[in-house]
Amino acid sequence: MTKQSKMRDWEIVPLVGLGSLTFGLQKAELEQIVGPAEGRQEYEDGVVHLRYWASGVTLFLAPSDEAEDKLVLDGIEVDSKCSCHLLGVRPFDLDQESIATWLQSEWKIAPQLKTDFGEWRRLEFGPKMMMFYFDLGGNLTEINWWV
Repeated sequence: MTKQSKMRDWEIVPLVGLGSLTFGLQKAELEQIVGPAEGRQEYEDGVVHLRYWASGVTLFLAPSDEAEDKLVLDGIEVDSKCSCHLLGVRPFDLDQESIATWLQSEWKIAPQLKTDFGEWRRLEFGPKMMMFYFDLGGNLTEINWWV
């Protein structure tokens, strides 16, 4: 089993991370856990996206508040290739309405539904710092969460 294949069955934990990838870990620590990224994108503001295409995971790193030369994990995105779980359930097996009803019941938070560019919809759970993206057919395409 490769390091990256382990990501597939990890639990999404809002405000904490994905499995053993916890927010605040530095790039070197992340690569010890999951290996080198398959893709990397750097931005002018110092933010770096590490892409693990085969696992359906993107890690967002930002300069640390303590030292700008250190990048730390501050956001995660997963797509349907990641067979991760949230509260023990695989969210990519559910549609938009099911996710909204389920998480509103679990978290006692009413989600906000937004439509962006007429191409997809997003459910936001602000206090959990999570967004769920759906195509216009109501199919979950991505989940983002951060600290």
